[in-house]
Amino acid sequence: MKEAVFEFQFVTPALLAGADQQTAEMRIPSIRGVLRWWARTLYSVEWENNCFGSVRGGSPTSSAVILRLERANQRVLKSQNALSIGGDKYDYFLWPLQTNPRGVLDVGSRFKVSCRVKPGREEDADGIDNIIKAFLLFGSLGTRSRRAYGSIWPQKAVFDGEEWQIPRTTEELVSEADQWFSENGSLIQLSDPVRDWKAAVKVCADCLKRLRCGKDQYASRWGKSDHDAGIGRGEVIYRAALGLPLIQRYSKNGPVVTYSVRGMDRLASPLHFKVIKLQDGFLPILLIIAKDVPDKGTIVIGKNNRGGSVALKLDHDLLNNIYNCNKDFCDFCPGARQLSKWETD
Repeated sequence: MKEAVFEFQFVTPALLAGADQQTAEMRIPSIRGVLRWWARTLYSVEWENNCFGSVRGGSPTSSAVILRLERANQRVLKSQNALSIGGDKYDYFLWPLQTNPRGVLDVGSRFKVSCRVKPGREEDADGIDNIIKAFLLFGSLGTRSRRAYGSIWPQKAVFDGEEWQIPRTTEELVSEADQWFSENGSLIQLSDPVRDWKAAVKVCADCLKRLRCGKDQYASRWGKSDHDAGIGRGEVIYRAALGLPLIQRYSKNGPVVTYSVRGMDRLASPLHFKVIKLQDGFLPILLIIAKDVPDKGTIVIGKNNRGGSVALKLDHDLLNNIYNCNKDFCDFCPGARQLSKWETD
């Protein structure tokens, strides 16, 4: 591929800002950063650096591609909180915004981007069309982008003068993904398509909340075990495989326990909740990319705000049940079914 021009729109609100966190802003570095992530995911770090440039290793390389924002048709909302964005101040995915409003790009905001490969650098960018397609179909932008917000969907894409046929059905979506995913991935449909984006986000949030819950009538065995382990009643922890740091609050006046792995400030969640707009409605999906999850048995340290700590072993049982869409997982997400799974040969 030498040149691509693609246009996408947000199907869920995007918490995307620059220096002023109260005002939403779309910038090419945001898109480039997500494309780099997809390059590492589908190919390798070496491929990413060859295509997008690197300053590592003492031998800097320039980017083989030029990205430009060609046109924007956007609605910028200032200082929105969880209630304003999702309609519920207790939105499970937007809990950080209950007291920390952010600038928002509203649903329907559209952007047109061009990507041109520099002359003589075609080999370094060989396969970038797959990276762009993965971004357009499964990508999101901004804060809470792995939690269904900032979900994008392509409106049009042209690669070297030929228009790409954007998937319209679940079957066409899976057919596209199977062409470029090859390892450590699972694609799960969480329910049939629903009427609007808010209903789709709620399906995603309810699924994760029930899996992680450790106290009420919806408590999962993994959530209950983690809840008890944080106060010295267990030896393993499951939810840390879904992202760190993990904060456990026990009650209004009880301890607050923060979990982390030594040497790692944070671990991005391998669970990518996404809303996809197909011809028959809004499809809530879960894409799992589990290649960077710490090994089973890794020691996770939980420190509470009262000076105590606990060392627990990481167990992959919860992650594996989600990844394989097992019955135990479907008990908490009854509409879920696995669309595809990719494993290392």
